[in-house]
Amino acid sequence: MEISTYEAWEDWIIHDRQRRAFAYAKYVQNHPEILQRHLQRQYMLDRKREDLLVDFPYVVIAEGEYSEHDYACRWCWQRFGPENGRCKNYHSEYPACPLVLETEHIEEAMRKDKKGTEIPYQWKAYSDPGEHSHEGVWTTLWFGKTAYDYGFNLYFFVNEADYAQFLEAFPTFTWHESWDKDDASSLSAIESEKPNGNHDTA
Repeated sequence: MEISTYEAWEDWIIHDRQRRAFAYAKYVQNHPEILQRHLQRQYMLDRKREDLLVDFPYVVIAEGEYSEHDYACRWCWQRFGPENGRCKNYHSEYPACPLVLETEHIEEAMRKDKKGTEIPYQWKAYSDPGEHSHEGVWTTLWFGKTAYDYGFNLYFFVNEADYAQFLEAFPTFTWHESWDKDDASSLSAIESEKPNGNHDTA
């Protein structure tokens, strides 16, 4: 996980549009609404970002793995209270919302180890506790997925002190307890089996 910039996100968007135009030229030509939806989504994200900056003037743009973003959000919950806005915490690998935590259960799947032997794998999962919202002094905006289980997330803060504390702790935002005991090959195998969170794609 690393701190990024809005310019880096814009550069990726330009590159992605060029890639799509080249790879899907005929399809986009026959279905121009696909490109229009993509442009509309980016326009809405930019508007949302500008609106949030009115009440949450301190922002960190970060790019990283889903698990790293999930851990960073839990860290904020534990120190600054709930995330402002409609709660989607049940999608997180590291939830903090009490209503979500009450839904914890174990899910199972099979995966292959280094020798190709199928072995059972278990992980904690959470259910949607029903639509609800929180009031808080921080919030996030998922800007988009740029690679497999990887993307840009924006962290907004009302208070400069919280913003500074987040930046100070930023180097500690890694995969953490769900993954610390697994080697890199196991991580790849597990991720290929594990259902993705509901992070929107760009």
